[in-house]
Amino acid sequence: ITVADLDTDEMPIRFRDRIDEFLRKYSSCITQTASINSEATHLIANDDTHTLRSPLLMKFIEVIANHCFCVSYRWLIGYIKYDRIVDKGAYEIEGDDTDYHSQDGPKRSRSIDKRQSLF
Repeated sequence: ITVADLDTDEMPIRFRDRIDEFLRKYSSCITQTASINSEATHLIANDDTHTLRSPLLMKFIEVIANHCFCVSYRWLIGYIKYDRIVDKGAYEIEGDDTDYHSQDGPKRSRSIDKRQSLF
């Protein structure tokens, strides 16, 4: 698993501490990247304002274009709490915080045959 997270301005310090704890604890199987690239598999998002909604930022758009998972920071908390991978489904970001209707962008982008994808 390779994770990217939202920039510090979008991710409050208390969540940054949880991300750092997660990365330390699972450093043998998880790496971190600053950008969404071909190695990234997950974006960790702050969904405190609207549950399962991410701020509409370039990284969120890049996640959709690169067919990655976008999950709430709460997924990390569950991972740490149970000391194992927890199902991402309950924590997957459904859309951005500008729209009231779930678009399931990240999930839909992963279900598209990549040969037919623009990216």
